[in-house]
Amino acid sequence: DLDSKKVHQVTDGSTWYGTGGGFDYRWSPDGRWFALEFIGNRHDPYSDIGLVSAEGGEITNLTRSGYFSSSPRWVLDGNAILFETDRYGMRAHASWGSLSDVMLVFLNQDAYDKFRLSKEDYELRKALEEEQKKAREKAEREKKAKEKGKKSDKEQEAAAKEKEEKPTVEPIVVELEGIEDRIARLTPNSSNLASAIVDKKGETLYYLASFEKGFDLWKLDLRKRDPQLVSKNAGYGRFEMDGEGTIFLLGGQLRKLDGSNLKPVTFSARMKMDLAEERAAMFQHVYMQQKQRFYTEQMHGVDWEAMTANYRRFLPHIANNFDFAELLSEWLG
Repeated sequence: DLDSKKVHQVTDGSTWYGTGGGFDYRWSPDGRWFALEFIGNRHDPYSDIGLVSAEGGEITNLTRSGYFSSSPRWVLDGNAILFETDRYGMRAHASWGSLSDVMLVFLNQDAYDKFRLSKEDYELRKALEEEQKKAREKAEREKKAKEKGKKSDKEQEAAAKEKEEKPTVEPIVVELEGIEDRIARLTPNSSNLASAIVDKKGETLYYLASFEKGFDLWKLDLRKRDPQLVSKNAGYGRFEMDGEGTIFLLGGQLRKLDGSNLKPVTFSARMKMDLAEERAAMFQHVYMQQKQRFYTEQMHGVDWEAMTANYRRFLPHIANNFDFAELLSEWLG
């Protein structure tokens, strides 16, 4: 919590067995939920997509698949979660080389029904919702105008300040009953996927897929269902979206998706590094990794805490990475 500085544990770690790194998770737009990868049936390393309250509690398995489901991402204003899975693609059961698809799981029936509308019906519904929104805004303005005449200037300033400090965020409607029937496959065919994202309007899917050499950028109109090649050999990367809805491709270089073009984003940045503190952090990382990952808890009878303390005292006297590498070699050996 940024205000209280208190740390709250959401999951207990019992549904993720890997110790070599973390897992993908995303915070919902309303701040009330987490979408995450987890091992839902003890079938490591085959992950499912789960949903858990930001307050903690039981993880709900949204995918229930015997294959890999990964890379969750909130889309459609938080009413759906995008993920990748190899459940439909060519599957190398003994090794690697699986092909994947982009899927959506809808958190409520209204969002699912809206997604299934034809393009014509969707346009009609969108126009109706726009009219309803204008009517609500007009009614809200009229209500505020009446209240404004009844309040003093001081009360109006206090109310405006309170609204500014506490922006309202509509809570996401989560309907878990029947959610297994609200999963849709977006990509028309399986491929070697790098990343995928749905635009802020919820109308177009962009994805990086490799069919031959290199990764190509494709876009898919979710109503017309017609994939179009945007850029050949676009490179490998990961899509991210900012608060304004601009899509960026993060990889070897930072690029912005502008219409059907990927435009490089140039910038200059400096970072001041404390190399001694960096070495101290790496030392601590090695300590934690060995403590958690060594194949036997007894560590061949070595007192790991005492051994660590013995070598940690040399850190302040090391001024380069060559000596640091030698220290790690002696310590781990």
